[in-house]
Amino acid sequence: MSERMERFEIAGRLRLVLRVPAGEVRVVAGKPGEAVVHCRADERHLSLVAIDRDGDTITVGPKGAGFGHWPSLDLEIAVGAPPDVRARFGSADVELRTAVRSLEAAGASGDVVVGTVEGSLTVRLASGDLAVASVGGPVDVVTASGDVRVRQAGGQVEVKTASGDIALGTVEGDCTARTASGRVAVARFNGGRFKGKTVSGNVRLGVPSGRRYSLSLQTLSGDMRTDFPVSGESGGAPAHIGVTSVSGDIRIAAAGEA
Repeated sequence: MSERMERFEIAGRLRLVLRVPAGEVRVVAGKPGEAVVHCRADERHLSLVAIDRDGDTITVGPKGAGFGHWPSLDLEIAVGAPPDVRARFGSADVELRTAVRSLEAAGASGDVVVGTVEGSLTVRLASGDLAVASVGGPVDVVTASGDVRVRQAGGQVEVKTASGDIALGTVEGDCTARTASGRVAVARFNGGRFKGKTVSGNVRLGVPSGRRYSLSLQTLSGDMRTDFPVSGESGGAPAHIGVTSVSGDIRIAAAGEA
């Protein structure tokens, strides 16, 4: 295994563009005013990795357009300030151990673990789990197979998965959560509009007490339960909750219990 290191002075807002065929990607905290790229691979393939800079944008990836047949690549980037990150990978695990301004990631196979995203989060995964501590801006996630977990979301949230559970902590904005085969759980929903849908799986939504909602709950084979009084009056409610399930239970609970 050989190693290559490149150090860059950064005066403005750093942007990372990462293309990794296979292996591991880590973004960690570094010294202010610089970015340090550490890349490890066998000697033959390491010579084919391009590490380029254009202004405050650092691009790392194989030379040429395609991934081809690559062995594992270990990439670690130390940054002095939160960067914007755009990552594309074939089969790799991605871990952001320090705060980032925004994240746009797309991968065929691999897990993505994120700490703090100050702005927007956009993720597309064919197979892999996503775990995020907090997002300040909008969340847009689509996965084919994998669980999605976001502890804190300060903006609008839209999550879709074909096979996997969706677990959200506190959601401040409007929220759409859809899964064909999996569960949906939101611990605390503070937004104005929630839309949940499952084909096979339960939906549990936690809401703060003392707030009025209009409800639309439907399940073909499952139980429906709300921990709050329900009246037949229509109109006047400032927020809306709509949940549909083909085979699954629906529960509207006190915040923190969902």
